[in-house]
Amino acid sequence: MSMKHEKNKFSITVCREFFPEIYPAHRSSKWSRGEEDPLTTEMRLFCACMRWAFNRLLEGASRHEIKKAGQELFGLNSRYADDARLKAQALLDSQTELLKLENEETEKKLGRARKKLSLAMRKLAKAEEKGAASEVIEKLRLAVKGRNKRVVSLAKRLAKLKDYREKGTIPEVVFGGRRLWEKVCQGRAAREKWRHARRNRLYSRGDESKGGNPNIKIFYEGRYLVHLTFEVVRVQEPDFAKGCLAIDTNPDGVALCNVSASGQPEPWPEGFNIPYPGNLGKYEGEFQVIPYPNGFLYIRIPDLAHASSFRRSYLIGVLAKVVVDIAFFSGKPIVLENLNFRQRQTGH
Repeated sequence: MSMKHEKNKFSITVCREFFPEIYPAHRSSKWSRGEEDPLTTEMRLFCACMRWAFNRLLEGASRHEIKKAGQELFGLNSRYADDARLKAQALLDSQTELLKLENEETEKKLGRARKKLSLAMRKLAKAEEKGAASEVIEKLRLAVKGRNKRVVSLAKRLAKLKDYREKGTIPEVVFGGRRLWEKVCQGRAAREKWRHARRNRLYSRGDESKGGNPNIKIFYEGRYLVHLTFEVVRVQEPDFAKGCLAIDTNPDGVALCNVSASGQPEPWPEGFNIPYPGNLGKYEGEFQVIPYPNGFLYIRIPDLAHASSFRRSYLIGVLAKVVVDIAFFSGKPIVLENLNFRQRQTGH
């Protein structure tokens, strides 16, 4: 679940599933293009329009030009053509910001790499001066060689990033995923899998004045993954008079602690019961609750550790719903860790 906010107004995106297999119901599953159903066709055309709009934005085309030409080229209506342009613009903005952050991070990495190279060179010089064993000297030489290679690699990377920024461009974007494309080039993945990754989504904006999106309605039949964004106003300040619900996040679930007003763990209230998500139950153990004494428990969803990004986002949403229900039952605010994740390796 992603969340952005300004002042007292929050915009929250949640991940959900809906299931249209054949829509409309009177149509055959064999659509006019191949064996696509209408929604799959719409996703393919929308993704193609988004990729095209992204390239037009790089060329400096205006919103009006993209919107008008997009309708003619892809057969989309005005709203979807504009939504495709909007998603392309968001991608361009994020890549521009990412370029700035990566430039700063690479500069720091290069500085650290140069210090390590200097230290390794000093150690090698001292070892040679003292007449150390040949094995020790050889090991130090290999260390110097490796650190020098790292410095050269980072320097080249930084030069490329600075060149992009000076020219006002961004690194090439591979729709469908760079890693998947590299696997296709290496013969380790099917090209069709990569093509599917390029055309497997649809962005649909709702209009409050029109009661939602006038072009798409959701029916509960087949199976698709949906991200819904809505606004929440009047964000309340937390009240710690009764204590709080402390949460520790882990790769496969969350640990919870029922904390009293004095800051000490306390047993769960009488009648406390974990609500089991109705949409998790395909196999035994898909959703696990492991209680511990004195107000501790662990909620484990094994699929979180290895699921795909979309599936993981969905499971995180399900888990978040359970945690919020527990907080409502206990009447306590939720307290989370303030974690700071840094990029540890240079991206490619």
